[in-house]
Amino acid sequence: ESFFWCMLHSGDWKPDEEHGEYFVDRSAIVFPLILESLRQQQPVPTEHLSKFEVGMLKKDVDFYGLTKLFANTELIGQPSPAGLVWVRHTSEIGGIRFTNNNQTAMFEPGESFARAYALTAPLNTMTNNTTSLRWKVTRTSLQDIDQSYLVIQPADATTPQACLRFQGKTSTIECEFNPATNKVTLKSENLTTETDLTDWKITNPVCGVRVSGRLLSAIEFQITQF
Repeated sequence: ESFFWCMLHSGDWKPDEEHGEYFVDRSAIVFPLILESLRQQQPVPTEHLSKFEVGMLKKDVDFYGLTKLFANTELIGQPSPAGLVWVRHTSEIGGIRFTNNNQTAMFEPGESFARAYALTAPLNTMTNNTTSLRWKVTRTSLQDIDQSYLVIQPADATTPQACLRFQGKTSTIECEFNPATNKVTLKSENLTTETDLTDWKITNPVCGVRVSGRLLSAIEFQITQF
């Protein structure tokens, strides 16, 4: 029996009285993938997942007691293609999709965004302790009235510790993460910032783009490693 069968039949697992919802204290990143796989009885596609997220998926499949169910499937596949790509997003209203092998994050027009994010896997999973990771993010938009930033923040939070605003309808920010010093440098057309992540006790930084405001047209963020 799986985790869910045992908990639901034990009589000890009760839903929240106010909302009638069950609480599971596990990763919210991979749970939707497992749930959709159970619904469709299909393997979880993992080509868009980072090595970090594949590891999380393996742990949670084991935790939920679903290893036997998925034993003969391709649930645990290969990590995402080499290079830094967008792997997840946070947005209460949706409206964000990944294209171009997850190198492009598109924020679609419509409702107002309140700090919606597109995020990468942790940067330190892409490099070793001596090699710096360098990449750039290019923003393309028909409008310039939104608030959009490139941010560096912990993988498990949405509080940026380093950020730089995109200026103009087409704008590029270059980034460098040095794992040896745990410092990140952000460079736009007219500004350069350096942040020591050790000061903020950040050991698993991710790169992200944050958008706030009402979008009249789509905004694309293209991420390229170099």
